[in-house]
Amino acid sequence: MAIWIEYRCENMNEPSAEGSHIRRCESLDNSGPMGMTAKDTREAVAVTLRILDEDAVNYGWKRTPAGWVCAFCAEQLGLK
Repeated sequence: MAIWIEYRCENMNEPSAEGSHIRRCESLDNSGPMGMTAKDTREAVAVTLRILDEDAVNYGWKRTPAGWVCAFCAEQLGLK
């Protein structure tokens, strides 16, 4: 069994996520860190999560106490 993991922006349901037709919350466009592990072991999932954490940081996502926020929403919220 494979396990699919996708990070969703915690701000995606807020009005500030809407943005414009040019740029908006990445999760509204089903974009952002995502991946799959072919193994259904805890170790494989942990490795995938570490990779997704690195991807999120590289894409400009911010980790908050509530969870991950995409780069667009982080800007809207004033997160640096």
